[in-house]
Amino acid sequence: LAALRSAAEADRRRLEAIEGELASAFEAELSSGELKQREGLQAEVKRLSQRRVKAERDAAKAEQQRGRLEGDLRDNLQQRQQELQRTLDEQTEEERRASTGGAVDPAA
Repeated sequence: LAALRSAAEADRRRLEAIEGELASAFEAELSSGELKQREGLQAEVKRLSQRRVKAERDAAKAEQQRGRLEGDLRDNLQQRQQELQRTLDEQTEEERRASTGGAVDPAA
């Protein structure tokens, strides 16, 4: 998840830099090399935008999955704690009975 966020942030910074270059004032007449470079930059902006969107979508899915896993773990832990408490209560009751010779406690 941290790697996805880091990659998305790096792409976002690169995208901002490219958009800054594209937004800068161009001379009235660009050379063919400059035009090709501009087209390349525009294509890279589009590609980076798509990567950023995908990274954000992947990060959101990872967050959802983490939330589900945390919920499952919490539920399983609570269930296991209840099971252990029941077992402990049963063993305590058996030990009490064994120590009293099987007599029933009138207070119970």
